[in-house]
Amino acid sequence: MVFRFTTMEDLEMLWELIRQKPFAAKARIDTGDLPKAVVAEPTVTSPLSLSLYSDSGDSSDTQRIVSGTESTISTGSSKAIQRGVKRSNAFLREIKRQEKKYKEHMDLKQRELEQGQKQFEERLEFEKKQAEDRFQFEQRIQQSNREMILESTKIFGAALAKK
Repeated sequence: MVFRFTTMEDLEMLWELIRQKPFAAKARIDTGDLPKAVVAEPTVTSPLSLSLYSDSGDSSDTQRIVSGTESTISTGSSKAIQRGVKRSNAFLREIKRQEKKYKEHMDLKQRELEQGQKQFEERLEFEKKQAEDRFQFEQRIQQSNREMILESTKIFGAALAKK
């Protein structure tokens, strides 16, 4: 047989358990499980706070809530604890998922930066090689022009000498 509780009943059972064992709740928060404490904080409400938010300030409502809590605790308190843990685990899973997503995003950004740096260095090396090749080509052209000028002066000098 499976017990199904409403969210309000779950909250009441958790509050009752914490009230019965305050040292366990304090130890749980003190251990550094801040995400669990954050999850538990808004979901755990006391019968007193429930009566503050109700329309009638009647103490019989508080007694009804407390007595209803006591009767439901005896039938399925372990289920309520497990459901509370599952909620905390869901919160922790979400935190882990977001951390993983952030880490993947940062890894992707780092790879993009490294790839961009690599492309920049390759382009710089290519342009340097092109400039060097152009410089060598211009040097060869200037050398051949000098040789042609020297050869043409020899030819003109020889032609003038024959005349």
